Amino acid sequence: MSLVIRPVTTKSERKAFIDFPYRLYAKEPTWVPPLRFERKKHMDPAKSPFFEHAEVQLFLAERDGRVVFLYAVQPGAADRAYGVQVARLAGLPPWVADRAV
Repeated sequence: MSLVIRPVTTKSERKAFIDFPYRLYAKEPTWVPPLRFERKKHMDPAKSPFFEHAEVQLFLAERDGRVVFLYAVQPGAADRAYGVQVARLAGLPPWVADRAV
């Protein structure tokens, strides 16, 4: 039951990244799911204008082959960012948290 964290590098991994919230919140009555085609376009470096000026590395955290956590790392600095602390609290390996610094 160990946690495996790997970067998103393939279309199927990107699909798993996009699909995770739909599974996680499937029974949450107040959740309004975004349109899947919009999320897919938003997360596609070839189609989203976001990627024209930004870099991001997506990660999937899996336990027993099932996605349990998502993480995105972007370069940059903020004087009040807590992403590194959240990553450590979530139990992500130090190399993931260190990459977010």
